[in-house]
Amino acid sequence: MSKHKFSFRIWRNKYILLFVSLILCFSILTPVNAHYLANNQSVISQNNTSQQKHKRRHRRGYEIPPNVTPIKSNTTSRTIRTGFCKQKSNSADPAINLTILAHKYYPGFMTLENPTLIWYVPHSKSYPIDIAISRFGEYKPFYLTNMGDIQSKQGINKYILPKAPELQPNQRYTWKVKIYCDATNLSNSYEDESTFTLIEMPSNLKRQIQLSNDPLDKAEIYAAKGIWYDAFTQTLQSHDSDEQTREYQRLLLRNLAEKDGSKDLQKQLQEIIKQINV
Repeated sequence: MSKHKFSFRIWRNKYILLFVSLILCFSILTPVNAHYLANNQSVISQNNTSQQKHKRRHRRGYEIPPNVTPIKSNTTSRTIRTGFCKQKSNSADPAINLTILAHKYYPGFMTLENPTLIWYVPHSKSYPIDIAISRFGEYKPFYLTNMGDIQSKQGINKYILPKAPELQPNQRYTWKVKIYCDATNLSNSYEDESTFTLIEMPSNLKRQIQLSNDPLDKAEIYAAKGIWYDAFTQTLQSHDSDEQTREYQRLLLRNLAEKDGSKDLQKQLQEIIKQINV
């Protein structure tokens, strides 16, 4: 064998050995790198998830629609006798009146798709409730629930209006909620009232609502459009964390207190906001 052939074989074997060594090294290191890479990605993913979970979204509040004027008619009173059922002196119930969670000096808006009335009761004890609806400017109601059909609960209460033929779009209505402190003495009762205008949902708004599956997002859409009742009602349907829901409810109630102008309502809402715990 010539000297050149021998030298070539030696170098060839060295290259083969180096190539095999590199393959073995790569096969050993790859699972290790993959393990650390996977763990690092997992940590990053967990950190991002944690940050997103604790990150609070700044939601838009409630705006009164433009060109909406205060209610000037004195045909029906805007403020009537309100109060709270007397409790024992050692009762922990807060001194808050039965309060409709809606405007006093401005007409509130609700849509035909989701006509819901909302109010607040401070008492832990349950009492019979009456709902009465009349056309704005008329005293006699065309819709009245039977006493005992609705029972109050402590906190926010709601009542979904039936699809009665008397309810027409673009019409203003007065509604009253009355709480009976003593079923044997009907004079021992308190009530509050507000107004609402029933509207048909605009097609562009309907598309926005249909594209969202989150009640709080829907509430924000309604609030930005000035549809008070539907905005707050959506917060009652939220399956989000209590913290996020209560936070947005407080924001909407603060907006209502700031924009309505009724000092009595502002005072009541401030107390109610304190009671809506996170």
